[in-house]
Amino acid sequence: MIKSTTEMTKTILYLMIVQITLTGCTALLPLSVVTTTMLMSDERSIGAIIDDRMIASRISTEISKKGNGHMFLSISVTVLEGRVLLTGSVASQQCIDEALKVAWSVKGVQEVINGMTIELKSIKNTANDTLIANSINSRLLIEKNFISTNYRVSANNNVVFLLGIAQNQEEMDKALIIASNTKGVSKVVNYIIMKTDPRR
Repeated sequence: MIKSTTEMTKTILYLMIVQITLTGCTALLPLSVVTTTMLMSDERSIGAIIDDRMIASRISTEISKKGNGHMFLSISVTVLEGRVLLTGSVASQQCIDEALKVAWSVKGVQEVINGMTIELKSIKNTANDTLIANSINSRLLIEKNFISTNYRVSANNNVVFLLGIAQNQEEMDKALIIASNTKGVSKVVNYIIMKTDPRR
């Protein structure tokens, strides 16, 4: 869905406001042409984009306060239209329960998805997960007839979580196939919904 020039301008202005809010910085870097194009194709409304950034920031901040942050350093927070995905490896079920509780306590959260595991994660596994996620993101970006800005990819111990808004079943299937065929992926967990889904 392509936004009008007026909508695009509003989006850029709103994102500048969000950047100031989240970083406390008054100096702003100009948005690139690529970034602007990505914003124009994002399925979410301007308000949803802002809300997602604020939700992710608040959850990350609150989680970092727990246990001096040490037990929760490996948790990644991904948000798309109020749907929160928590991934990473933690030391105990108590850590998982605490992280989920924090996520649900943040205003605007519609759903919390638990992708966390109880285990010690090696540096090698962490690097491999990053490589997997980056590889999938790169392939989604260059895929024809595919709006990659509407998807979020997270990997934890070779398990890939896809959070997204698909234009149609064909697009969803493409995302799942690309993720499944990526080297190192052992499993793909699908949290993609259609753009016509009543939950939106």
